[in-house]
Amino acid sequence: MDGSTAISLNVIISVFGGVLGAVGAYVKLKSSMDVNKVKIHNLEDESKACHVRIDSLKETVNRNREHADQINTDLKQFMNDMKVEIIREIHANK
Repeated sequence: MDGSTAISLNVIISVFGGVLGAVGAYVKLKSSMDVNKVKIHNLEDESKACHVRIDSLKETVNRNREHADQINTDLKQFMNDMKVEIIREIHANK
């Protein structure tokens, strides 16, 4: 082997090593991207489930609030009726 053949062989080996390194880096990055895509997909699914749960809880809170408001209205009406009845009884006993 003369000098130029040895240099050519070294260049070929270096280029081949560089290509293998680039392919290795590409495969590693691709697998990392696939893992990240799966994580993002799972987070999106969890986010949707959380939003559904939050909406359900909002509806429950609104129903409970309406029910509590109705109970308060009924209680106030009952107290007013009792007040009127007490006043009538006081005037009737005079």
